[in-house]
This record gives sequence, structure tokens and C-alpha cells, in this order.
Amino acid sequence: MDQDGRLTAVDESTTMAQLGSEGKARKRAVARESTQIVGIRLPVQVAAAFKKEAAGQNVRLNELFQEMWEMYRREKRKEQTKSRD
Repeated sequence: MDQDGRLTAVDESTTMAQLGSEGKARKRAVARESTQIVGIRLPVQVAAAFKKEAAGQNVRLNELFQEMWEMYRREKRKEQTKSRD
């Protein structure tokens, strides 16, 4: 991972759904190299929907969160670039 918490061994635009089983294992291995537990409190309905979405995609909660974070960062960069123009 780099300083911004992004995976460096797998392209950021690659989602877990796009990876094969080997790619998923590689992405998990990279994530385990340096991890930290982060606890957050969510409304019950949001937590349930998040868990359901992860199960539907057949990914772990932390994988779904990381994918969401990467998407958020990309969108923020796009917004910042547009606001500079």
C-alpha cells in the first residue's frame, strides 16, 4: 500500500469482481502486508445493506470497503481537476 492507502500491486481501477481467484488472493496478500483494524459505527440498516452487498459480490467486508474507498478517491480527484479548470 502507498501512503494514501491504495494498493500498489493491483491497478486501482481493478475491482474485486474483475479479478480471478488468483488476482483476489494477490490483492488480499498485499492488503495483509500492512493492515490496521478500524472500527466504525453505522446505522443498522446501512450495516445490513453493506453486508448483503459484500455477500452478493462474494467479497469480504474489508475488500468491499477498500473498493469503495478507491472509487471515492478517484471521484474526488476528478472533482478537484474539474474545479481547477
